[in-house]
Amino acid sequence: MIPPPKFNKSKVLTRVQVLFSLAVILPITVAAFFSYFQIKNSLSEQAHQRLHLASKYHANILIEHLITTESLLTSLEPFSEIDRDHLTSRQKDLKSRTVVIATTNSLGAPQTIFGREKTLGNIDHLTADTYVTSNKKSTITQFANNGDLLLTVETAHNQKLTALLSKANLFGETEDHLLNNDFCVFEASVPLFCTPSLKGELANLQSLDDGSGYSGKLSWRSDDLQYFATARDLFIRSNFNGSSWTVVSAEDAETVFAPIRVFRWLFPAVVALSVLCLLLFVFSQTRRQLTPLSILTKGAATLGQGKFETRIALDTEDEFGELAVTFNGMADRLEAQFKFLIAMSEIDALLLSSTDIAEIMGLIAKRMPELVSTDVAAIFVTDPDDSRRGKMYCSGPNETGVRVFLSRNLEDLLPNTDLGREHYSVDKLDYIPEFATGLVKREEELNLLPLYFEERLLGCLCLANHGAPTLPSSILDQASSVADRLTVALSAIQRQRRLYEQAHYDSLTGLANRNLFLDRLEQYIVQASRKSAKVALVYLDLNQFKQINDTLGHSQGDEVLRQAAQRFRGAIRESDTIARLSGDEFAFALPDLPKVNGAVKVAETLINELKTSFQVMGQNFTLGASIGIAIYPDDGISAEQLLGNADVAMYRAKAEQGSRYRFFEESMNQELMERSSIGQRLHESVENNQLHLVYQPKVKAACATIHSAEALLRWHDDELGWVSPEKFISIAEDTGIIDKIGEFVLDSACNQFAQWQAQGLPISQIAVNVSPRQILYTDIVKTVADTLDRYDLPGEYLELEITESLLISDCELTHSILKELQQLGVRLALDDFGTGYSSLSYLHQLPFDTLKIDKSFVDNLGTSADADAIVESIIALAKSLDKTIVAEGIEHEEQNQFLVSRGCQLLQGYLYSKPLAAEKMTSVLKERRPLPIPEPA
Repeated sequence: MIPPPKFNKSKVLTRVQVLFSLAVILPITVAAFFSYFQIKNSLSEQAHQRLHLASKYHANILIEHLITTESLLTSLEPFSEIDRDHLTSRQKDLKSRTVVIATTNSLGAPQTIFGREKTLGNIDHLTADTYVTSNKKSTITQFANNGDLLLTVETAHNQKLTALLSKANLFGETEDHLLNNDFCVFEASVPLFCTPSLKGELANLQSLDDGSGYSGKLSWRSDDLQYFATARDLFIRSNFNGSSWTVVSAEDAETVFAPIRVFRWLFPAVVALSVLCLLLFVFSQTRRQLTPLSILTKGAATLGQGKFETRIALDTEDEFGELAVTFNGMADRLEAQFKFLIAMSEIDALLLSSTDIAEIMGLIAKRMPELVSTDVAAIFVTDPDDSRRGKMYCSGPNETGVRVFLSRNLEDLLPNTDLGREHYSVDKLDYIPEFATGLVKREEELNLLPLYFEERLLGCLCLANHGAPTLPSSILDQASSVADRLTVALSAIQRQRRLYEQAHYDSLTGLANRNLFLDRLEQYIVQASRKSAKVALVYLDLNQFKQINDTLGHSQGDEVLRQAAQRFRGAIRESDTIARLSGDEFAFALPDLPKVNGAVKVAETLINELKTSFQVMGQNFTLGASIGIAIYPDDGISAEQLLGNADVAMYRAKAEQGSRYRFFEESMNQELMERSSIGQRLHESVENNQLHLVYQPKVKAACATIHSAEALLRWHDDELGWVSPEKFISIAEDTGIIDKIGEFVLDSACNQFAQWQAQGLPISQIAVNVSPRQILYTDIVKTVADTLDRYDLPGEYLELEITESLLISDCELTHSILKELQQLGVRLALDDFGTGYSSLSYLHQLPFDTLKIDKSFVDNLGTSADADAIVESIIALAKSLDKTIVAEGIEHEEQNQFLVSRGCQLLQGYLYSKPLAAEKMTSVLKERRPLPIPEPA
């Protein structure tokens, strides 16, 4: 609590006196001094203006005198000397203006025609031609630099006259000056004339000349007397030849400030009298006001101690009475605010300690009437997943958490919320919103405070006073504070909900993520262990999904994943859990399975769901699935074990191609470890260039000579020994290293063939196997083109052998790539023809040049009527389509005779030659003889 202040009347009196006196006296004194200096500045400015006008006046008079004198001189008739006894009026005027007038005689010597000769002195040079210039202006000069002025003119009769001007006439006597001020006339810094008062100030005036002449306002101080002056140029050159003059008009400060001389003596006396009167008034008023001030002080001290019920009884019709009323009103508001803050602190404590929205909203709703002093207070909160549903929390004991269903979204029910997010009354809507129909009977009694968070409407705080449409601003302010708390509570709850979803659900599909899936799977395992039941884990990977991402982009791939997830939801029970683990991999946890066949049914259902095509960007896509199944407790006793083993089974299904499912077997783990070891060693071998090629000849059936050769990859590892291509090629495809291996095979084969061509050896083509991954996921066209350019080989020297498995991929994309390869001149061979994927439509659409009969058919020739019929059909089909036929895997003469007799053009197999190293193949080509090649001894 605030301690009450000690009250001392004498101190209060002194402080009030001083403060009040200073508050009144200081402004008056400052204002007086300010006015005094303002008047001085004004008089100074007026003096400069007056002197400016005076300079202008004197300048105009001087110009007028000079022009008049010039006019009188130029109008004189030619004569040798003025008749002094018979002067005309113009000559008399001229006489008053000049002292001497001279001209030149016929001999060029000076001749005085008027004035005293003794004053002429040495003026013969003044009548020279230099004083009347080519611009025909008269000339004004100083005579002997003593301030006397000479005016030289040329008359109308081309006679040159020089006159010594009378200063008395030109500048006038002091008594003749019309203005009551002093002035001086200077030519440069030489004074031509000064009034008597300024002659003593010539030194000060001349010191003001900065070398460029006098200009503007001037001032100086002499013998403690300040002078104000104004300079004005007299532009002689506009009418005469000669230097410019400057007129300086001046006044002393005594003259300038004469109007305020009396004010300087009167001001201190007036201020002293004012201060005395003011102090007397302050003393009287202070004593009369000490009593109510003491009462107010005690009331403030009591209120400061936290006694908000304190009130002051002071019935005076003055400012203290108004202050007492204000004090009591403040005490009322403080008391109400204190109670409000206590209630709000309880709410804040609940917000910090609980995340139960029902508990928080229920408490706030019950405390609302005492918080905002209204008849009705309620809170409507929307459902986070559906803004057409929500709950209404009211202050009544039986109305907390009543579920409400709306016909429209809350934003649609309150269309004007953007115009007043802090508060608005429902009368602007002309109806009562659905959620508030039970609160009031008339819409004008209802007031709403929307609860917004991140531009989303979370709900509304509803307030109403029956019969009182407008709520006081104080109630609305308190309601706004409550609304802020509500918004914080709702936003915190929704933020926690969102964080939970981000941590446990996949943002793309809305399915459970890996963490939530493993957690639920562990729960299923615990429950199954108690009941001795089984739990199945189905691991699914989408086939051909990467193709969608690569061709249409990841955004469209995401859309396919969303559609697939929606289908998967309908394929399982509500008690099952489905999760998206990563990319295109999904997992299904199936608890309480009575039989293992239940997992099989789910797997088959999932495969069937994917058979219906997906429509994306106007295109239809059909996806397959590779599924692995692991069963608890047979295949693992923990969630991680089941997931890992189901993953292994899925990869086995994927290796077999097509949409398949496989149950986990222990041998799969051994195979997986072996594949992992081979993959690691293969990667090292590729990096260390430990792979090499061998070449198996293709012979012409007609003459048994070499036509071409197929490049075959071989790998020998220091630890693993010779590794079969059938084993390591699939591993290379799974790990993605097949791309680098494919580039190595293509480059090495073309390099070797170019060497054979350079040696002139009899071989027409080199064949290279290309994996489907290279065709679909690398820029195979650019790789082939760059390789052919590197070794300067025409395209027809290279044949690419492509397996039939490529044809189950996107036919449109495959056709486009093969067409580009064909445009390079490269020949294309369909390898393993007849193994089940190809069809007549493929052969018609795709640009294959060669068909290779698979070894599985050649092996059974002569022993199987079906094999004989199939091979005969393939050869006949190839001939009808004008394709070259190659039979591979020939090992016996009977097979050879059958194929030759049916018209097969090219033959390949151990009967003719095993794959040969490059050096051996080179030597066989050099022999140029038919095959077979005998085995080396």
